[in-house]
This record gives sequence, C-alpha cells and structure tokens, in this order.
Amino acid sequence: MSEQKPRDILFAQKALELKMTTPKAISTSLKLQQHFRQLGREISLSDCLIQNKHINDHQVDIVQSALSWQQSQAATQPQIPNQAILKDKFLEYHVLQELGRGGMGAVYKVYDPRSERPVALKILLPTGEKSEMGRFLQEAKTLAKLDHPNIVKVYEVGDYNNLYYTMEYIVGHDLSFYAKSQNHLAANIVADIFCKIAHAVDCIHKEGIIHRDIKPANIVLARDNHPKLMDFGLIKNKQNDRQFSCSGQVIGTVYYMPPEQINGQKVGKRADIYSLGATMYEVLTGTLPFYSPLYATLTQKITEEDPTPLRNINPQIPADLEAICLKCLHKNPYKRYSDANSLQKDLQNFMRGDAVSARRYTKIAAARTFVRRNKLFVASISAIFLVIVSAITLYILMYKQYSQTLLSQKQNSLNAAKKAFTTLYSVYQMNSALRENVELIAQLNEVFRELEELDIMNDLEKHIDVLMLYGIVCSESEKLQKKGIDIYNKIIAIRPDYAKAYTNRGRIYHEMKNYEQAMRDYNKAIKINNDHKAYNNRGYIYLNQDNYILAEQDFDKAISLNPQNSEAYGNKGILYRRQKKYQLALQCYAKAIELSPMSSNMYSNRGLLYEEIQNFAAAMKDYQRAILYNPKYYGVYCNRGKLYARLGQEQLATEDYLHALKLNPDFYQVHNNLGMIYTNMRKYFKALPHIKKAIELNPKYSNAYANLGVLYQQQGKKEQAIAAWKKAIALG
Repeated sequence: MSEQKPRDILFAQKALELKMTTPKAISTSLKLQQHFRQLGREISLSDCLIQNKHINDHQVDIVQSALSWQQSQAATQPQIPNQAILKDKFLEYHVLQELGRGGMGAVYKVYDPRSERPVALKILLPTGEKSEMGRFLQEAKTLAKLDHPNIVKVYEVGDYNNLYYTMEYIVGHDLSFYAKSQNHLAANIVADIFCKIAHAVDCIHKEGIIHRDIKPANIVLARDNHPKLMDFGLIKNKQNDRQFSCSGQVIGTVYYMPPEQINGQKVGKRADIYSLGATMYEVLTGTLPFYSPLYATLTQKITEEDPTPLRNINPQIPADLEAICLKCLHKNPYKRYSDANSLQKDLQNFMRGDAVSARRYTKIAAARTFVRRNKLFVASISAIFLVIVSAITLYILMYKQYSQTLLSQKQNSLNAAKKAFTTLYSVYQMNSALRENVELIAQLNEVFRELEELDIMNDLEKHIDVLMLYGIVCSESEKLQKKGIDIYNKIIAIRPDYAKAYTNRGRIYHEMKNYEQAMRDYNKAIKINNDHKAYNNRGYIYLNQDNYILAEQDFDKAISLNPQNSEAYGNKGILYRRQKKYQLALQCYAKAIELSPMSSNMYSNRGLLYEEIQNFAAAMKDYQRAILYNPKYYGVYCNRGKLYARLGQEQLATEDYLHALKLNPDFYQVHNNLGMIYTNMRKYFKALPHIKKAIELNPKYSNAYANLGVLYQQQGKKEQAIAAWKKAIALG
C-alpha cells in the first residue's frame, strides 16, 4: 500500500496537468479506492477513474507514458549533449516518448491538451547551422500547405528556443518492417500502397517539390494498409535549391538514390520515381536492388550495374509488377516513368488486370542492354552467354553449311570460333564467380558436346584457349573429371611450360582427393611461373591439413602476385575463422566480396562465420545474397536450412533442405539433416528414409548412425538404437 500511494499521487498530478480529468473526479475515485481497501482489495487510482468513467484506457496509457518519460529524464544525469533535448514538456505539449532522430531533428510523441490527442513533434537539434535551419523551416512550411490523404498532416509550425513543428501521430510500421521475410505483403497490397504513394508524390511534384529521400523508413503504413509519406527534410524546390544544395553534393540515402543523384547532377521528378522503384523492390523481394558495405562499390553498382530481376529472387512476384518496378529503376532517367501520375496509372492497370506500359523483363532484352552498355566484354555471366550464342552457335551453323563445299568459309568460321573461345576463356578467367554458375557450366558443356558430335574438336584441339576452357568445364563435373585430366595432358604435351595447365590439372586432382598428384602439379606451376592460383590452391591443401602457417604463407604469396585474387582472400577468411580470429576473417571476406561481388560462395562462407559468432541476422542476409547470385547453389540452401533449424523455424528449414535435394539428390548431409528435422517433429515415417539414404550415400558418415539411434530411441526400439550408436562410435 505504501508503494501504491506515491504512484497514485503522481498519476493524479499528471492526469490533472494533462487535463484528462478534474479534481472532483479524482476525489470521487479516491473514495471508491478507499471503499475497495476496506473490503481488502488493493486497486489503483487509474482503475477507479476508469470504473467511474472519468477516464478511458487510452487516456491512462498517455498519462503513464508521460510519467515514464518524466522519470527516465530525471534519472539521466548529467544529460549527454544533444542526446535528449526535451525534458517532460515543450510549450503546451507533454512528452510521451522519443520516436527517433535524424541528421538535423529529433521526433517525439507528445500529447496536446488543446486538441486532446497525441501528435508527433519534430524539433531541430541545436547545431546552429543556418543551412539546416533553413531546410527545417522549408520542410515545415511545405508540409503545412500540402493536403493529401497519403501525406502526413502538419498542425503547427513555430520557433521556441528551437525550431519545431507538430504533425499527425501515426500508429503503424514503416515499410522497412514489411521488407522482412516474415512480414511480407501480398503483391496486390504492395501495388495498392505504391499507387497511393505515387499519387501523393505527384501532388508534391505539382507544387514544384522534389522529395529526394523516398525510402521504406519514410513511408508509414497505418491501419487498413493506409500509407503515409513523411520526412521531407531533403526536399528541393525552386526557392531552396540554390540556397541549401552545393554543386555536386550528395544528399539522401544512397541505397535508394538514382545514378544522377549520386553523381551530383541536377535531379528532377524522375529521381523520386527511381527511389519509389528501389523502395518497391525492397518491399517485394526483401533485399535492396544494390548492396555493398563499401560506399565506392555501392555507388559503382548503382551507376553501372542492372538490378537482379525481382522474379529471380521471388518467382511469385507477377511479371507486370516486376516490369513496373524495373522501369522505375532504369539508369537513364528518360526511360523511367515521365512522372508519378504515369506510374500510378500503370499500377492501377496492373491491379485491374489491364495491360501495363512497362515492358516485361526478358533475357534477350537484358543481353541487348548489356551489349549497348559494354563495347568490350567484361566479367559477367550475361557476356558469356551472349558470346556463346552469337559466336559459337553461329560457327556451328556455318560449319554444317560449308563443311562439304566452301573450304574458305569453313576456315573463316573456324578462325571466328577460335577468337570467340579466346574471349570466353579470358572473361572466365577474370571473374571467379562464373565458376559457381551451374547453368553456365551446363550450357558450355552442351556446346562442347555438340562440337565433338560434329567432329569439330579435331580442328580445335591444338587451340590452347579452347582446350583450357573445355578442361575447366570438365573439372566442374565429377563425371567429366577424368576427361578433364586427358585434356590438360594434351595441353601439357603441346606446351610443357604452360603453368596454368598444371594449376588447372592440379585442381582436378584436388577435387578427386588425389592430393599428392595435385601438390606435384601446383609445385610445377609455381616453379615455372610463380602462378598465383597455384599458390592459392596449394595453400588450401595446407589449410585442410591444418598446416596453418604454410597455408597463410601461400595465400599471402598469391595475393602479392595478384592483389585481385578474391579466392585467396576468401580462403584466408576460412583460415582465420578456423583459428577463431573472427575480425581478421571478416576483413578478408569483405575484400573478397569487393573483388568478386557476385560470388555466392564468398557470401555463404561469411554466413557460416556470422552464424558461428551468433550474428544470425547477418548470417541469414549473407545466405540470401548467396542464393540471389546463384539460385542453384545447393550448399547454401543446406547452410540456411541449418540456421532456420537452429532458430526453431523447422518449416522453413524443411523447405530449404528439400530444395537442396531437388538440386542435388545425392547430398547426404542434407538427407541426414532433414531426417533429424522430421524426427524432432515426430514424423518418423518421413525421417527414416532420409537418414538411411544418408548412410547409403556415405556408409562412413557417423552422424547419420548417431541420428538413426535417436530416431529408434524415440520409437522405443532400444536394441536398434544401441546398435546404431555403437556403429557411430566405431566410425568415430
């Protein structure tokens, strides 16, 4: 009782201060409280006020929020500069909580006794910068004159020690909340949200205003999925553009900026269209259109690369909605929607099922875009496929046509094919991420198979670049590894001093677990030409032999010979991870990804590191990025499945394991993991076949026997459980 009285007194004082109730109502409720106490029941003053209908639950929450803020500020002594610029009251407004702060302002939830409602109060942080004060006032004045159901309303603008304005307080989450996988919105809801926001943006554009900072955090979704555009701190119009924007200055959030804004060029309506597209992309896919932790790499991606098509990430996204989003994200401003009204109309057409103006994404269109942008071939998967289609396939057709008649045309086409293969091999060597692309390897293999059926390889077999590329293709398939050895034997017979041939043959021996022969080849390549890849590959053998000193020396040597060797940085990351030097490992992975930003293997390995240090959110993000760049990389589905299982999300883990098995039915670790998931779910009839399959595929896999024992134990089959565990122990 002694503790309740001070709380009741504070509550009464604050309720009266907020004009939530009257002294008479307090007196009546105190009498009711005394009556309950006489009956042996302890009840708070706020409950008595509610029972007497002098106050409601919502008002009680406001009073308690105001008290909590007041107590938290009283306990913060001394106050950190600029950490909290308001105590419990500002003019007539009573502070309930801080909602957030940005570069120039802090936003609070406050209660306005005059209107009897909570409002949001934005107040300029006391930096003293005139340019910021000008921008703040411009934002407030702009918002105050806008009247749109999807733009946050401004109530009051003023200057009281600090510049401030109040606006409507919205209960809900911003769109960054819905970009998370567990909160995804249906495509039709996303289309409706952005249709309304496009209308709001069109409204501000007609006022001569460019927002310049549209992003998920600046669009709040209120009840009934009603969106509100807010935070106009970076607005640009004719009056303030010269006053507050230096030439070449980059203002805004980089992830959602169009190329022209990053380059410091003049921005217009189409800059906001791009930002809308980037925001829509993230909400639909759960990932940013372009990402890098390094500013230079990020801006390069935004200005030079195309975003991954949305349906490559989530095939459930409708093709027309993907087309609308990608049109917004076009690098050329004049190929985006001309204005927000056009975007709104296309979204309305999509929701009605009518045709949209945006062209659907196709691989042919993407190839054309690539060719238009890149006069010279660069390290990208698109270029590889383009060269194959335009050069090799053309050569095969020409060969068929002229093989019996026009020998000169045959020779010309043969020379063209050799040049195409030389280009292919050069591009392939430049980008290690291409080695991870299953579809590319399969298509290259098909090309070589057709060449052999036409007996063309007899004409090409002395052409080193052709054979080198063919050997690489063979090395990526267990069934073709012996053929790959034969190919490299041919190359070495022609050129016994060709270091790369020894390195590549050594890699096949490495994959075949013939480490002794692999070492011989790596040493030979190093002796001939100090081949940096040979150092890297030899270091990896040392790493797996736990010879960390020699491994690190080889990785360092590989990097010194070729600072662009992303694989060496990645392997060094594995080395440091095994030594539990996590910070050094993260630095190596960051460098490897910077050099090879499309390498799913690098993201997957870094994800394992993050998981090991229990940064599960970062691990999940890396696994998703790995899948984004290589949707057929079955190993990463296994890794992500294990993380889902670790987080207790068994259904998602099951889906990942099943997908991994679809890509590789002989993945024995996944059969084992899936068996344990089903065992934990007590679905024994599903668990047993998978665990037995794991044992069938790898009879020496002790974990599978151990898990089989658990399965039998849970079924009450003790003798079979003991036999399985004995087998697991015997295997170590």
